[in-house]
Amino acid sequence: ECPSIQVLNLECNKIEDPAVVDLLAKMPNLKCLYLKGNDCVKKIRNYRKVLTARLPKLTYLDDRPVFPKDRERAEAFVA
Repeated sequence: ECPSIQVLNLECNKIEDPAVVDLLAKMPNLKCLYLKGNDCVKKIRNYRKVLTARLPKLTYLDDRPVFPKDRERAEAFVA
């Protein structure tokens, strides 16, 4: 677990394994994440919804904010 990480930029780092989501989920205070430009993004079905649902404090993903309505939809989608 990495409780101190709030902002993480992993853009264009050649990350291929979609299991990166499990690692990110161990960062309970992650608020801002940049993951675009990695192959794993294409491999994670419904990428934005999945990350929004798995990362409860996320407020910004790649180039867009995560609004409360986005979170509601994402959580309903993955439930």
